[in-house]
Amino acid sequence: MKTIKNPDLFQKIREFLVNYLPIIRSKSVNTVSAYKATINLYLLFLQTSQTKGLSDVEKKDFNQINIIAFLAWLKEKRGNGTATRNQRLVHIRQFCKYLMSSDMIAYAEYCLIQQIAKEADPKKDELDYLSVEEMKLVLEQPDIKKKSGIRDKFYLALLYDSGCRNQEILALKIKDFVITGAGAELHIVGKGRKYRVTPISKEVIKLFQGYCNIYHPDRKMNDWIFLT
Repeated sequence: MKTIKNPDLFQKIREFLVNYLPIIRSKSVNTVSAYKATINLYLLFLQTSQTKGLSDVEKKDFNQINIIAFLAWLKEKRGNGTATRNQRLVHIRQFCKYLMSSDMIAYAEYCLIQQIAKEADPKKDELDYLSVEEMKLVLEQPDIKKKSGIRDKFYLALLYDSGCRNQEILALKIKDFVITGAGAELHIVGKGRKYRVTPISKEVIKLFQGYCNIYHPDRKMNDWIFLT
């Protein structure tokens, strides 16, 4: 078995993914997985671009020149878009900050890494939005004569009314939909485990009640709303 040149580096990678992100920084499972994917890609880049084995990767390989080349590799060899490359850069910066705080890389090198700018994303200016009439047409598509149609209409309406991400909706429980008199509010734990409350319209309250009558007739408060 080949000797690892810099075992401390791989120990730090493990600590970063197993302890620092999920426990100290309270990052979600999905976020930790994204960081892990970025680090694995960077290690793959180092091996393929510098023709070295994984055991030959060292802490000094985490530097500004290599990271700039890594971003170019993501674009040219893997076809990653601007948003993806920018996200990979954020992950590598954060990991390098962790390495710097552990005296694995010099502060001066970390500053050089921090200078790498994100790319402007042209797609951000190309977003199209549905008009109110177009959204009404979308909500008319589910067949409410079927159980699945009642579910689908409620899901689409809640997604539109709350402005939630898809994963935030799927993570909701019955108790998160709070009816207060004539109104209602949705309690959401979003990205980065940030908590927020958003008001819900009377129309969506009716859809919620109709959906629960079919899928959650006993209304157990800890049931996942969209488990079925």
